Amino acid sequence: MAEQNSVLRKHKLVHLSELGIDENVFSGRFPQACATSRCNGDCCRTGVWADLAERDRILENADLIRSHMEGDLEQNPDLWFDAEIFEHTDFPSGRAAGTQVRNNACVFLNGAGRCVLQIASQDESVSLKPFYCFAFPITIEESKLMIDEGFNSNCCTLAPGGELDVFDVCAGELRYVLGDEGLRELEQLAKTRPKCPSDSEPV
Repeated sequence: MAEQNSVLRKHKLVHLSELGIDENVFSGRFPQACATSRCNGDCCRTGVWADLAERDRILENADLIRSHMEGDLEQNPDLWFDAEIFEHTDFPSGRAAGTQVRNNACVFLNGAGRCVLQIASQDESVSLKPFYCFAFPITIEESKLMIDEGFNSNCCTLAPGGELDVFDVCAGELRYVLGDEGLRELEQLAKTRPKCPSDSEPV
């Protein structure tokens, strides 16, 4: 079945007037055991792109973040982000920087597989974790909503013939990305979209 040109217009991402929807959002299936609440941190191994405003907020809170770092995590904020700036309209400011990777993991991932930014945010009631970390495995590429298929993880990896759909596994992430109104619009599009064999049958 050819990909349909579905577009979301009621989402909360103000820097994107229209948000396209990749076919895998509708047709992708997850195994029964998948649940983002059982995240094993595999997606943190390669770091993440953060909007420059997110990067700056993290650096402004460097002392707080360092207070939650243990073991051999990098303490120097100058080494937390790549120097290269990535320009792209998928980010609110149009510019982003990648987190550094140390010992095959994001610089903010501790030895227990937990994100130091998330720990600091929970303990101090500040928002430090980048948008694309919260959203995973939901992502946006070229102004299009999609499920990231670049990782092999027991918590959120697509599999042919899986029993669960994106709303079963990623409802919280979709609400975070789209807002309540955007999620309702996506659910309505999914209900009215013509079914194809890949939506329900193993391949």
